[in-house]
Amino acid sequence: MTDTTETTDSKQSHTVRTITIITLVALVLGLFGGWAIAAANTHSNDGDVWVVQAQTASVTTEDITLSNVGGSILQITVEGEEVNAVSVSQLVQDWAGEFGDTMPRAVITGVIDGTNHSLIVNLGAPTATADSITFAGSTIVGGDVTPTELAAATLLIDNNGLVEAKLTETEG
Repeated sequence: MTDTTETTDSKQSHTVRTITIITLVALVLGLFGGWAIAAANTHSNDGDVWVVQAQTASVTTEDITLSNVGGSILQITVEGEEVNAVSVSQLVQDWAGEFGDTMPRAVITGVIDGTNHSLIVNLGAPTATADSITFAGSTIVGGDVTPTELAAATLLIDNNGLVEAKLTETEG
């Protein structure tokens, strides 16, 4: 490999990480106002929002699979004003108790050809492997691309009715 190739790969890796962080911050800030309103209607103290980060994600009309998932998921409670790190297996084990028969709304964001894209989905029950989590039976509600493969993916799972607005197509 030449120095130019290594520099380009490093810049692309840095760009993907930067986009992921910016996307996560924008989602959290955008939802913060909704949290205050929704806090009065919290139906579960176990977790109102979960944030799952992965290196890649595959979104199809049959399922959503996040691959190379980090070691933990952020579990955020609005009423208790807490943020906890839980394992992927803990989310899978607690799924029925948290969501019952409902399919929670979620937003998945990621990068395709250097551009950030987002989709709103309803999630089916998950299964996990050592480094991935699959939500079988998920449905795509809206967004700017379907089906797709995403890099630097972030999944925001909503257990509190916070993700009700339509996403607008984003560029950049």
